[in-house]
Amino acid sequence: MRLALCGCVPLTESDRKLRGYSPTSEGCVRGYAKGFAQNGVTVNVISATPSASYPRDKRVFFPGGPIAMGAQVKGEAIPYLNISGVKQIALFVGTFFFLLRWGIRHRREKDKAVMTFVSFSAPMIAVYLAARLCRMPYLVLLMDPVLFVTKAHPLKKILVSIDNTFVRWTVRHANGVYNLTKDLAQTYAPGRPACLMRCGMDPEELRPGSQQETKGKRVIVYSGAFDSRYLISLMLEACAQLNPELYELHVYGRGELDHLLDEAAGKYPHIKRMPFVPRQELLDAQRQASLLLSLKDPLHPFVPYCFSSRLLEYLASGTPVLMTHTHEADAFGDLVEVAHDLTPEAVARDIVRLCGMSEQERALRLPRLRAALERFTWQENGREMTAFLRTIVDKPC
Repeated sequence: MRLALCGCVPLTESDRKLRGYSPTSEGCVRGYAKGFAQNGVTVNVISATPSASYPRDKRVFFPGGPIAMGAQVKGEAIPYLNISGVKQIALFVGTFFFLLRWGIRHRREKDKAVMTFVSFSAPMIAVYLAARLCRMPYLVLLMDPVLFVTKAHPLKKILVSIDNTFVRWTVRHANGVYNLTKDLAQTYAPGRPACLMRCGMDPEELRPGSQQETKGKRVIVYSGAFDSRYLISLMLEACAQLNPELYELHVYGRGELDHLLDEAAGKYPHIKRMPFVPRQELLDAQRQASLLLSLKDPLHPFVPYCFSSRLLEYLASGTPVLMTHTHEADAFGDLVEVAHDLTPEAVARDIVRLCGMSEQERALRLPRLRAALERFTWQENGREMTAFLRTIVDKPC
């Protein structure tokens, strides 16, 4: 079976180090490609690289060409102009003709399909049209709500709404849908054949570290987006109440609520904004921390649709995780700590309590943690996703 996977996928490790680049969803797509390949599917990635939206690179032109992705997955980058207003047209043309060429090249093979993930409408429409012209099944990866926008200029909101309309149309006409949560499939692809997938990880990422104090202080780490999905104000207010002689909050990330962090860091010396670092340095910081925070707003409309790959990163570190009560927390039971009382005073008490967890207590959790995370390897994900792909490919297109 052969699969063309189209989208903005980080193809080289250097992409992950570029300033402003957040590899969360795109990194998952790379992992899914690996999972398919580990289960016998020949995967060809057709990608705009770097991503059209991250990093916000100022280069005018990104050249295309073959890119090495290892023995199991072949990658090819689409050339495009990185100019506002022209970028989407360039991505449409490049994606359409690259995929059309791929379909013609493999026209004699019956067991083939094309898949993309929700992004902007131009490349999605290009994938849809090329798939239909080549009579190939068309599948969509639904990992997030369709271009969810919280704050934007009125004109931009209108343009995003138009783009959303086209994106939703291509999703509703897919032959099959992979979705991270049931809410995603019910909202954006009702009645379409669907497969519930999971975020994934490599088995070697489960390498618990031991907590290390910084100048005699326990370190609490938050890494991720700084937007309205997360209870940023609550986190900062709770950490402001901690004894600055004993605790430090290290924050990795950027977003629309940056000003709250700047204000808190200016007022409280134990709240620190950390610089952009390579992914491995961030993983090391998470392994050495006393506590990791993931305080999503349970009432935010985005949250029911989301299953964060960052949470798997957190758990793989072996460091205790404090989070709010969401469907993500339910998936891991008592392997995560849930903050039920969402007041700064109560969260501060939870932080102090969990920072006091001994190395022995952390070690006792590891066998159960390892068993739980084995369900989330890319290979295990790929096994279920390949079985679903087979049912779609076997149907008349």
